[in-house]
Amino acid sequence: MRKKFFVSALWLFVFLEVLGAVQLTPYRTEGNCGKIDSSNPVYIMGEPCNNGFKAGTGWGGNSFTQLYNLKNNYRVLSCTIAPSDDVGIGQKLTFEFYVDNEKIASYSIAGGGFPEEIEIPLNYGRQLKLYVGGDHAVISDMDFK
Repeated sequence: MRKKFFVSALWLFVFLEVLGAVQLTPYRTEGNCGKIDSSNPVYIMGEPCNNGFKAGTGWGGNSFTQLYNLKNNYRVLSCTIAPSDDVGIGQKLTFEFYVDNEKIASYSIAGGGFPEEIEIPLNYGRQLKLYVGGDHAVISDMDFK
């Protein structure tokens, strides 16, 4: 009986964790930002990426800033940051995260590098400011928990 209860409780926890996945939409975006979806994928290490955002190229600049209203509801953001296959090898990409105007984390990846799965503490803050810099820098699989 205990084993059955434990297995049921474990499945309930996994189910609730899946239900807890939240993807927020930014309320403001500045800069050259392209949305990634199934109709507009990018490739990372030869594999298609179908959700997220990428910094564009050309006259519009190669960076963007987004603001998210967290409403004091989220503890952590998990996401993947990566260079797309279009990034020049060795080109520097920057990812910065601010919660309530305080820099929480900063990452740098070079073109030709590997994607990184990261977690950013949101500390139940009010606002997330995300800065992504560098041609074809990608942030994807954003999950607010």
